[in-house]
Amino acid sequence: MENKKEEYIKVFKEIYKDLEDMKLTAKNRLEVSISILQELGKDSRTPDYEQEKKDWKNEPATQKQIDLLKSLGAKTIPEDITKVEAGKLIEMNLTRQKENKQEREKEY
Repeated sequence: MENKKEEYIKVFKEIYKDLEDMKLTAKNRLEVSISILQELGKDSRTPDYEQEKKDWKNEPATQKQIDLLKSLGAKTIPEDITKVEAGKLIEMNLTRQKENKQEREKEY
């Protein structure tokens, strides 16, 4: 943690120094430096987030998703179904149920 803090301080100082040539007040230079450092921090976390998102897409469906699919009348549920695939099937089944309900209401 200490190394990370030192790294951020070093980067902040570099950014602050790089802004010397701009005609900014000290306060504005400080604010711009902080903003740039914050954006760099976000950028550094993005690959981790993207990887987590990819990993999530390939995780097996939850038992709750499988139970919901069964209660919605899904005929077959593959054993290796992923969370994303289950989500799509759930959406399809919910849409089908809604459309069927609307059709029955029109008949009456």
